[in-house]
This record gives sequence, structure tokens and C-alpha cells, in this order.
Amino acid sequence: MAKLKIKYTKNKHQRVFHNDTLSKRLHLSTGFGGGKTYALIMKLLQLSVNNKDVHGGLMCPSLVEFKKDVLPLAEEIFDDNNIPFKYNGADYTFKFPWSSGKIYVVSGEKKIRGPNWGFAGINEVTLCPLVRYKEVIGRVRVKKAKQPQVVSVGTPEGMANEYYDYMIENPGDKFTVVYGDTRDNQVNLNEDYVQNLLDSYDEIMLD
Repeated sequence: MAKLKIKYTKNKHQRVFHNDTLSKRLHLSTGFGGGKTYALIMKLLQLSVNNKDVHGGLMCPSLVEFKKDVLPLAEEIFDDNNIPFKYNGADYTFKFPWSSGKIYVVSGEKKIRGPNWGFAGINEVTLCPLVRYKEVIGRVRVKKAKQPQVVSVGTPEGMANEYYDYMIENPGDKFTVVYGDTRDNQVNLNEDYVQNLLDSYDEIMLD
């Protein structure tokens, strides 16, 4: 197929997140409106291309959240860039013409089953039980994957304390956390969005 040129104007934290191809486990933590789901979709495209003919996974807190938030944004990105994708709503899979592998969408609400993966992405990871995150790590085990990353995005909410101990206190030598500020994403936000947050939240929420 013809070479695709994907439009992606990255903010500072999106650039760091996207350019890291070596960390086995990579997490982007930013506030509401920081562009984290957008960054995750773009990262999954990179992983799909670089892990040609290998299955991957996408975990969301629930399939309702996936259909409400992630799927519409993914379809918008793919359509804007003329990416000829196929989405199967019956078995929750994405298929792209450059790979025989699929991206399987799973819910954080129940135990993960299905094929092995070569890479995986997780949206709103702190809203998923930590045990599900560990299941994702255990499923990314296809030997021929060239970029076998587990990447995740989220805000410090939900089960953030559980993840703080795992990601920050005891991260191991293959875990990287990228921090972002919502204000760095203003080019992609309504001009009043950040000010509305500042006016609405107390100091703890703003932190």
C-alpha cells in the first residue's frame, strides 16, 4: 500500500511519550484535557506499524467507556488521515492494511482471555484494577514483536494510590512515567477550557 503521512501536532508530553520506543512499560500521566487518549491512539498506530503481523491489545475500564470515548476519537483520527481501517463491533477488533495482526479491545471489568499480543495500550489505567494491568503485561509475549511495549495513559484518580506504589515507588528498571500539564495542550482545546478548570476546582483537584 502507499505510504501514509499521519498528521500529529504533538505537545511536549505527547512528543516524549510517542518518541519513547525502548521502555517496556510506558505511562503518560496528565490532567483532564491533556490529550492522553489522543496520544494513546497515535501510539497504538506506531506500535501496529512497527510490530507488523503481530496482534496487539487495547484495554479500557469498560466497553461502554471504549464506545463512548475511545472509538469515536479513533475513527475521527483514522478518517482525518485517510487510514483504511476495519473495525469489527462483534468481536471488538481493529484491522489495518499494513498488518495481518489485529488490535483486540478488552474491558478492565473482567479477566482477559484470547490470543497472545506483541504490544498493548491501556486507556484511563487508574480506573482499571491493578490486577488487570498485570494481566496485560503477562499477555504481551509474542517473540517476534519488534517493539513489545505496554503503554498506558491516565489521570491521578480512581485507584491512583494502588498504581502509585506500583509505578512510582517500585517501578523497576523498564518502567518510564511521562508527566504532562493540561496547559501544554491548549493549542488543541477550547480557549476557555483551562480557565474553566481553574475557576471550578479547589487546590487539591488542580494539583
